[in-house]
Amino acid sequence: MFILGILTEVVFAALVLYWLAKNIHASLHNLSEAYSTQNKLLRAIEERLQYAQEFNTEIAGSVAMESALYEITKELSKSVEEKEIMNIFKEKIPAIFNLAEAQFVDSPDHGSTQDMSIFTIPAGKKMLYFAIKDSGRVAKAKMMVMVNQLELFLKRAEL
Repeated sequence: MFILGILTEVVFAALVLYWLAKNIHASLHNLSEAYSTQNKLLRAIEERLQYAQEFNTEIAGSVAMESALYEITKELSKSVEEKEIMNIFKEKIPAIFNLAEAQFVDSPDHGSTQDMSIFTIPAGKKMLYFAIKDSGRVAKAKMMVMVNQLELFLKRAEL
């Protein structure tokens, strides 16, 4: 009887140990899965933060560009002399758009305008041509807005 009692306790202890081992193994497996999921989530959060930072940098650059274009327009509006307006435009635009070269030319076929983009500006009875180099990187829409602004200021200067 005594041996039967000890044998029952040993079997019971073995079952408890088996149950504990099984639960510990399952818990460790669940813990490693949770750790893996946590790492995936952290990587996803990092990627989204990086995207947000890049997007914010892009927006900041765009705001800076718009502000600089506004300042040029404000400066152009102060003058009523055609030559002064053209000089301000020619000086300020290359700095804003990071252009290697920008100039007013007599005709779109001018020899020095190879590999340059030409913008036509109707100025009263005559046509002006503004040539820029490295226009592949230039935001053409913003450049057209500035050319249109120049056209308006030149028309105002004629009045």
